[in-house]
Amino acid sequence: MKKILLLALIIGLSGCAQKKQPIKIGCLFALSGPAGHIGLPSKWVAQMAAERINKEGGINGRPVELIIADTQGKPSQAVVALKRLIEKDKVVAVIGPTRTGTCMASLETIEKAGIPMIACVGGTPPVVPVRKWVFKSPQKTVTAVEKVYEYLQSKGIEKIAIITASDKFGQEGKSRSPDWQPITDWQLWQRRPSSLQMWI
Repeated sequence: MKKILLLALIIGLSGCAQKKQPIKIGCLFALSGPAGHIGLPSKWVAQMAAERINKEGGINGRPVELIIADTQGKPSQAVVALKRLIEKDKVVAVIGPTRTGTCMASLETIEKAGIPMIACVGGTPPVVPVRKWVFKSPQKTVTAVEKVYEYLQSKGIEKIAIITASDKFGQEGKSRSPDWQPITDWQLWQRRPSSLQMWI
């Protein structure tokens, strides 16, 4: 009888000693292409965070496992990589993508999957209107632009030139600026009642 109890105890302890299943989190970054200089640091930070969490015992005793995918900064590639993370790797959440365009392309897939996605994009469209499963870590573009304008005004700067990218992020920075109404491209922008003026 003692041998049976001892055997049961050993079996029970061995079950407790087994490693708990990891929490798989997808990392959807532009590791190559035009936004690689943004995506690579995002990857490194995610790895640093996961390493720290795991050293501290994980989440409820479960380690975090990052599954990293490269969008190449392309919307079509982002969708393919996201579907692979969801369907093959069975991730429970996604960090990324890096660019506004790749995030917009991923919205339908992530909403259908019903798992949270925390985007690293600067653009506002992925979270406006509010979506159930999509979030973003940086401030809205419109907020950043407004603060830049306020700083310039505080320094008494009355004329500035604006150069924007041709992608969705750059287009938003140009069009979503608060209280600034473009007359036409390459003409004067003026904020009323302020005296700050801009040519683009």
